[in-house]
Order: sequence, then structure tokens, then C-alpha cells
Amino acid sequence: MASKDEVQKKMQEVVDQLRQVAASLQDLANLLSGEKTAPRAGKTTLTEQLKKELGANLKHVDVILSQNDVQIRPKGFLGAEVFRSIADIARKQRGRWDSGRRCFIIPL
Repeated sequence: MASKDEVQKKMQEVVDQLRQVAASLQDLANLLSGEKTAPRAGKTTLTEQLKKELGANLKHVDVILSQNDVQIRPKGFLGAEVFRSIADIARKQRGRWDSGRRCFIIPL
């Protein structure tokens, strides 16, 4: 059974993710309607957020921003535990492992 603190932490994570989704949907709606969007003050970019979440694992990967996606490319063999940790971070951002490109791909 999860403790009250764990439940509250998980709920806050869900709320934060929903806010990000709402902001992304608003940006998409503005883009589709042709409106210009001003950068949101106080918001971190996806690459900055990924680097923060990767923490100590950042030394094992390169975070590369391209036109359509962000790639998390291993510098070498990661091992099961580090790979799983990075995969969880990528999945939270709608990312996936691409075995052909040998990196995690997170769409923008």
C-alpha cells in the first residue's frame, strides 16, 4: 500500500503532466489557427527538462535537438538499470527506443 506522501507526490506529477498537455494543446490550436504564440515565461524547454530528469545519467548520453524530435543517444553500453531508467524518462515524454537509430526518440 502506498503511503499518503507517495500518493500526493504521484498526484502532483499527474497534475504537472496535465498542465504540460494543456499548454501543448493550446500551442497546437494556436498553430492550426495561424496565431502566433508567445514563449511561456517560466517554462523550461523539453531538452532542459530532460537534462534535469536524467540527472546523474546525463553523463551516459547525449541529448540532441533536431527539427522534429529530441534524441537521447547513449555514448556507450548503458547496462540494464541505466537503460530502464532512461527509458522511463523518455516514455513519460511520449518517447520510445528506436533500435535502427540506436537512440530514444521523443517527438516535439
